[in-house]
Amino acid sequence: LEEEYKPDAIVHWGTHGTLELLPGKETGLSAACWSDICVGTLPVVNLWIMDNLGEATISRRRSYALLSDHNVPALVNAGLTDDLRQLHDDIDKFDGLEPGLLKEEFRKNVTAAAKTTGVAETLLMDVADRPLNDDEMARVAEYLHDVYESTTPTRLHVLGQPPPEQEIPAYMVNILRRSFLDHLAVVCPVPKEEDRFEGDKYKWLRGKGEELLRAVLIENQSPTATMTAELEKDLATARDILAKLRQADQEIAGLLHGLDGRYVRPGPGPDPIRNPGCLPGGRNLYALNPEEVPTRPSWEVAVRLIDDLLKQRRPRKVGIDLNGMNTMRDFGVTEAQAMYLMGVRPVWDENHLAIDVELIPPAELKRPRVDVLIAMGGMYKENFPTRVKLLDKAVRLASAADETDNLVRQGTAGLEARLLKRGFTSAKARELSTARIFGAKPGNMSGTGILHLVPRSGVWESTDEIAEVYIDHMSYAYTGDVWGEKIDGLYGEAVQGTDTMIRVWSSNMTSPLSNHHAYEYLGGMNMALKKLTGRTPDAMISDVRQPDVGRMRRFEEVLATSFRAEMLNRKWLTGMMEHDYAGAGHVAELTKNSFGWSVTRPGSVTPQLWNEIHAVYVKDKFALGLNEWFERVNPHARQEVLATLLEASRIGVWKTDEATRREMAREYAESVIKHGDSAGLVSGGNVKLEREVADLLNAPGETPLAELAKSYREALTKSSGVEAEIRNVAATREIPALAAEAAEAKPELVSGDELDLSEDTTNADNGDQNRRWLLIGVVSAAICLMLLGAARRKGAV
Repeated sequence: LEEEYKPDAIVHWGTHGTLELLPGKETGLSAACWSDICVGTLPVVNLWIMDNLGEATISRRRSYALLSDHNVPALVNAGLTDDLRQLHDDIDKFDGLEPGLLKEEFRKNVTAAAKTTGVAETLLMDVADRPLNDDEMARVAEYLHDVYESTTPTRLHVLGQPPPEQEIPAYMVNILRRSFLDHLAVVCPVPKEEDRFEGDKYKWLRGKGEELLRAVLIENQSPTATMTAELEKDLATARDILAKLRQADQEIAGLLHGLDGRYVRPGPGPDPIRNPGCLPGGRNLYALNPEEVPTRPSWEVAVRLIDDLLKQRRPRKVGIDLNGMNTMRDFGVTEAQAMYLMGVRPVWDENHLAIDVELIPPAELKRPRVDVLIAMGGMYKENFPTRVKLLDKAVRLASAADETDNLVRQGTAGLEARLLKRGFTSAKARELSTARIFGAKPGNMSGTGILHLVPRSGVWESTDEIAEVYIDHMSYAYTGDVWGEKIDGLYGEAVQGTDTMIRVWSSNMTSPLSNHHAYEYLGGMNMALKKLTGRTPDAMISDVRQPDVGRMRRFEEVLATSFRAEMLNRKWLTGMMEHDYAGAGHVAELTKNSFGWSVTRPGSVTPQLWNEIHAVYVKDKFALGLNEWFERVNPHARQEVLATLLEASRIGVWKTDEATRREMAREYAESVIKHGDSAGLVSGGNVKLEREVADLLNAPGETPLAELAKSYREALTKSSGVEAEIRNVAATREIPALAAEAAEAKPELVSGDELDLSEDTTNADNGDQNRRWLLIGVVSAAICLMLLGAARRKGAV
């Protein structure tokens, strides 16, 4: 086989890997760029989810990839958990009662439920010693409708398969958007009792819309209601979209065409809700023309959102999370928000390209210009360099406007003064005074440096260490002729006064909870601002998943809603359970993301939410047989869930009792003994976790657990045998020098009674563990390179 097989292509299964993120030029690679060296002349075919446009562009530019796309999972409404449904029903009963004793009893019940479910806390309602008033009851009702309507994938996409038919009606309502429900309301008037709140109205219409679409699309029945021209058009659109959804086999055909060296037709993203034209899948994914950013529609959405923000609060300086992945989906809402805050707007030419910016006159703006700080994601500067220049020009224009209430101009003057105090020359201080855009150094696609550091809680002592890493990675300035330079002291002075942060949410596929880059960037900026300014900024989310109903939302409210729509939602969890190994892995990922938010924005995951995670995933609150399911499909995923909960408790972001911690330690140790150490991102090489588990098991009076602790230590020692195996392989592969270095450098593993030591040797242990994992990586890489060289000499992969 080795003699006969010749490699035709590299197929990367599941979006990007290391190849695209290696050192070198951003585009137009040279022979000295690592991505080019690694791929050589081999074609690269990447199977890619159509929602991930930002990273897709990097893959094409840095590995010459053909991007054979596939659809996202069906995006349906999350619905309500049992306790929230009961709360909603009680509010409905309350609203239908006449004033009197019974109504006040329901008010008490609703208030108690709003407290126990955490909804009152989410909505910042202080009802510790009083019942909800009528306005607050209405706000709770509207929030419950928000949770009910939250779109989320409740299962994973299977390549080549259309969505299950039972999900089509709900999915299609989301694709047709609110205009479909408004058209339906003309022929199906909303009953008075269902029209008390806007949320009630659209919940009722959604039910009727799903009934109509099920009858027409799935059961092939004729509509019974009178059809208007608008509804007929909606149904025709729905039939066309469904036909394309059912062409899911094109996803496999597109991949095979690429492997066969045939033409793969192009297609856009990001998902059928934002753009039904992305269907069917199996096409060569493309994004957008960067020169269009921001488009006119994106500008209009941004203006509406910022006006909404300024009605709620009066920030003096706003930190903007500028993320290229969102720009690829929404065509520049983030950029437009930054411009409009400063009172600057784009200038478009006859081809609808944003070629310049201009000041909005004070008489038209009718408010002060608001200062900004722009935190630029790792991939943004590579994909949108001209937009960086345009934003920098916007800062300079706003700074030059001589107006008494111009906060941008005041910020520029203040930064110049602080730089002069630091010893900068007058010329240099003036040159750098308009610096508002900071990001990673040129050629670095990996961004903040904290994504995989945060969950590795065994290697850091204080969150200040994480903040320092973020600052070190994200403090390169992009202004004027200073392009990608780190200047000592500049970033720390430039961030001063930032009191609010904004991140755009444009993906229907991922949420701030399920997308780990959200805590990496927004959470990382939060840590940096807290460290450098001494205050925690407010955080806002521009929710533009459906641009026609885009709105500005408090971050903590959005995150709590994401928990209720996903992790703590029976509907979501049962969907994940249908996908066995992958579903269990997704559960573990969201648990780690919960930890990520607790670390990067303390308090954003409340103690009650942590208690609920424990209740659902450890105690099986929904009685779904979760423990047996994890044991059957992916026991290491449950290990990682338990490890994350134990670490959340150890570092203090979740306060729970000793009995709960000991029980989790028991279950974790039993899993390690039975299945081996998962070596996951949280648990792998985490000596602090190992010691924590051992200490909990060895607590006085716990003889059975002490016996378990001994078996646990033995299991960890057994797991460490992989290192000896690597050294043996290295020696037999004729690289004795490397093997000798490994033997000499290898630290002793913490095992046996060493786990019971009471003195604090954490730093030394973690240093050893870090060196150990680094050593394993170096030896493994050397072996792989050697085997690859031998295979190439034989003409094989």
